Amino acid sequence: MPATHSAPDLSADEVLPIGDDDRLVAVLSRPRAVGDRPAAVILNAGVLHRVGPHRLHVALGRRLAARGLPALRIDLAGIGDSPGRGDGGSFRASAVADTRAAMTAITRRAARGSSCSACAPAPTTGSRPRRSIRASWAW
Repeated sequence: MPATHSAPDLSADEVLPIGDDDRLVAVLSRPRAVGDRPAAVILNAGVLHRVGPHRLHVALGRRLAARGLPALRIDLAGIGDSPGRGDGGSFRASAVADTRAAMTAITRRAARGSSCSACAPAPTTGSRPRRSIRASWAW
């Protein structure tokens, strides 16, 4: 049974293993009502794990869920609780593959936001059909 956290403004925070081999660790903040809305995939800020700087990503994910948007906070391979790939590939290629896995896991359409160096794979990641990058920013 996945670990969950309940708050008054969302149904639950749920830990999800994602990716082809379920090695990536992510936390999904689910809104109370399920609807046909985009979702947010919140990537690591540099080498910080999924909670983000000063728990920014936790607050952002839960606020989005309170407003009806599911939000997935992910640890990319080799960061936080997700083990490294060990295949000798580049971090950029790994980050793009991990982000695509997160987008597949959460929804057909994804709004993506992050801070810092996580924005680098944005143009490559959102290029697949039926997915769009709605927001991306850097500090």
